Amino acid sequence: MCIIVLSMIMSSLDITIISTALPKISAQFHSYESFTWVITAYMLTNTAIQPIADIFGRKFMMTLTLVLFIISSFICGVSPNIGTLILGRAIQGIGGGGISVLVNVIIADIVPLRKRGVFMGVNGAIFSLSSIIGPLLGGFFTDNLTWRWAFYINVPIGFVCLIIFTLFFKMPKDKGSFMEKIKRIDFIGTISIIGSLVSLLLGLNWGGQKYPWNSTTIISLFTVGIILFIIYIIVENKFAKEPITPPSLFKYRNITFSSLTSFFSGAAFLTCVNTLPLLYQDGRGFSATIAGLRLTPAVFCITISAIGSGFFISKWGHIDIYIKIGSFLMIFSSYCVTLIGMNTELIKEVFIYIFFGLSVGLIFQNCVMSAQQVSPPEHLAISTTLISFFNNIGAVVGVAIHGAYLQNAFPSLYKERYPDYKKPITVNDIHNVPNGPSIYVESLQKTYRYTVIPMTILLFLCSIFIKHYKLNTTKNTDKDNKYVNMEEVREDITVTIDDQASTEVLNKPSN
Repeated sequence: MCIIVLSMIMSSLDITIISTALPKISAQFHSYESFTWVITAYMLTNTAIQPIADIFGRKFMMTLTLVLFIISSFICGVSPNIGTLILGRAIQGIGGGGISVLVNVIIADIVPLRKRGVFMGVNGAIFSLSSIIGPLLGGFFTDNLTWRWAFYINVPIGFVCLIIFTLFFKMPKDKGSFMEKIKRIDFIGTISIIGSLVSLLLGLNWGGQKYPWNSTTIISLFTVGIILFIIYIIVENKFAKEPITPPSLFKYRNITFSSLTSFFSGAAFLTCVNTLPLLYQDGRGFSATIAGLRLTPAVFCITISAIGSGFFISKWGHIDIYIKIGSFLMIFSSYCVTLIGMNTELIKEVFIYIFFGLSVGLIFQNCVMSAQQVSPPEHLAISTTLISFFNNIGAVVGVAIHGAYLQNAFPSLYKERYPDYKKPITVNDIHNVPNGPSIYVESLQKTYRYTVIPMTILLFLCSIFIKHYKLNTTKNTDKDNKYVNMEEVREDITVTIDDQASTEVLNKPSN
């Protein structure tokens, strides 16, 4: 189990470790307008691999994804230009995505549902903790060594994980031939959803900067993105043998709304974590290390809320209440983030990140448990994957929308403040124009206000619809998973039963 945890830490760190290194990377490669692709390339391929991560067997895929992660980390470290770095990050996303999903699936395989709250709480804390420590570690490497060490560090750690996992981790042998497993992959669905996202992201990234919003190029990109998304929906519903997002699972209310909640929490959380270091470094002139340190108050609160909620879930059996509380707190904390400016006092920032951390730690892993709680046993792996899939898609969309808004907000706000400045400017000119950093911070505040806050409002609205079920917390038999799943199936079929009858059914002792 320790090596599984170490693999999860390595994968989670890489989502955000790049954030504090981005200003140095952008300056070195003269590519401020491309910074979002260093993040989204990782998240896109991370998302693409997740639905098929366990088709070829837990051990084989875990080994393969670890190998890919090690190789791609080395590619990123030696990158001579931004294009190579983005390519390396895309390959790295495949490895990281496989690792993060397989860790959750393996935990679901070996830990009974009644005990899973503690394990998922710890796992959630690891994910959230790593996401916050990432900027701090990236800042340390950037200031004291080079940003390339943010990637090199994965190579020795990855080798240790690979060797120990290969030699000592035992799992049942999977059935079926290689070709049978290949046929299970939803190639058309995967290509269409990734193609759709890439087209939409390119449109958002280029719109208003490289091309006018009403240009043929931008309109074509959005059109292609919409068409590919429609194809994806049709394929998933009509043709895919094992769809990425099985339509049958969405008849379970808690799977549907846990997925949507995960989407918006990923959008809000990872957008903030990946972009706040830009405010501190490019806006306020802090070092990469200090930028990372500013986020550390959230570390302890994420850990406390994730592990604490996991403990209470295992003790009392309530899941949805923690998701709803966390979602509500995210509205408040995201508003507070918009108040961080050029001269915000440290003590105020500490309180902001305390609330931010408390809210984040209550959501993601509890969404996983909420979906697992009602999932049919044969779909346990895919329902687990589904939550991560939506979380990553949310992160991709959130970062892209934030980046697109910021690229247009900075020159617009600068011209508003300095109407006599006639030269054309872009976000690349932060340090080349008078008072550029302070206008950049204002632009970031405005961007958070109009992108992150709406995401958190939608997050809370989705969480409201997650239905309350009391988890069985008593020690029964190894049928713990079936206990809850069968009652959820009954709840879906007998849609007319009232709340009191539903409670009686769900609390009926298992045989």
